[in-house]
Amino acid sequence: MVQFQCDVCHFRNIQRRSPEPGSIRDRLLLRCIRRANLDACWARESTTVATNTRNVKKLLEKGATIGVDSDAIMVPAGPRPLRDDNLMVVAATMMQRSLDAGKNDVHVQYDTVRQFWSAVHNQWRASDEGQAASVMMRGTTKLMTSTCPTNGEWFERFMLGFHKRVGGVSRPDLAVSIEVMLALMQRFDRLWILAEGDSKKQQEVLFPALLAVAAYAGGLRGEEVPLMDLFSMFKHFAEGMNHLKHPHVVMALRGRFKNEIGELEHLKPLVTKTRSGLDVGVWFQRMLTWYEQRGTTQGPVFLDERGNRCRTGYHEFAILTQFEWLQANVDDLISPNVNVFEDMGVGRGFRRGSNGQAVIQGVSQAWIDMNNRWSICERASEQAKGNRMNLSMSAHYSDIRLMLVPLLQLFNGVVGRDAFGRDILALTD
Repeated sequence: MVQFQCDVCHFRNIQRRSPEPGSIRDRLLLRCIRRANLDACWARESTTVATNTRNVKKLLEKGATIGVDSDAIMVPAGPRPLRDDNLMVVAATMMQRSLDAGKNDVHVQYDTVRQFWSAVHNQWRASDEGQAASVMMRGTTKLMTSTCPTNGEWFERFMLGFHKRVGGVSRPDLAVSIEVMLALMQRFDRLWILAEGDSKKQQEVLFPALLAVAAYAGGLRGEEVPLMDLFSMFKHFAEGMNHLKHPHVVMALRGRFKNEIGELEHLKPLVTKTRSGLDVGVWFQRMLTWYEQRGTTQGPVFLDERGNRCRTGYHEFAILTQFEWLQANVDDLISPNVNVFEDMGVGRGFRRGSNGQAVIQGVSQAWIDMNNRWSICERASEQAKGNRMNLSMSAHYSDIRLMLVPLLQLFNGVVGRDAFGRDILALTD
């Protein structure tokens, strides 16, 4: 129950000629068309297809009983015009893309192939054809109609059938448990002591360790940590550490985050030392001291050899190497079945472990979500007609200080309740 044309018809729609018998490329295109056609046909489950078949046969049978011709009951399926209305050419190209070598499997995954769909859709919207789309608006929301065939019924069926056929192999970074995290930081601490007097070696230890502890304690994705800003760290570090009631580390990040529009600066309060023994403040202090000794007070904290802000992967190998050492030298910590360099990573591993530990500590999902999605300053009074205001770091920090206790609770947990039923938090050791 989907639009259908044979392989040769689709070929003629695309190439405006018949396939040449001896052409390898023509034969390959026909095979890609056949595969896309089959995917579109089998977007529905086999039982659904069988039921549709029975119902159509029964419909025509009953129509014949009362003397009604099938042409009066069924809408003609064709003939169709000589043009590629359904963009079979894109579907065939996606079939060829699906044969490329993948990272987690023999071939690339569905989500990788699907990027072709996005590329065609975006290019269509930017073209003259795309300008024919209409927009319906109400308030601050809008609904856009599109003339792009990739949004049509046939292409939707093809994408669904393709996805069902190839499935998907997902290998997210393994969550870093608190036990592994503590062992990792103890290992880095040992290496730091051994590197005393050697600035280069200390640098090789300091920044992978800082990235690990910041990602875990802040519940950050790996690509967010290198946005740490040195000038703002120097500005707010002492103020946080000298807080009378709740000493804490202020981690300052500067840059654009995914799905954000207005804010470029973020301040996150972190506990100086968690109840489990993760010493967060020490590594931030070491970093600031290291830069202070070199007379550097501004710029990105994480730099590559050229002095530019580094990417997450710049320190990933150093961290994974230590995971591999722990796996080989510490019993019952990282399973020998784990391939450290394939199954573990800094992109999501620390954040997943951090969120898991917060759940174990009894932190509500609402607070975990707030911490992870930077929603601290989502105040209705500062929103006007759907636009978010740009806030300075100082403004952020003044608001964050009002929420120190629940935010710091993320890694310390509730240890009891007072006479009024309020949570008593273990903010430091």
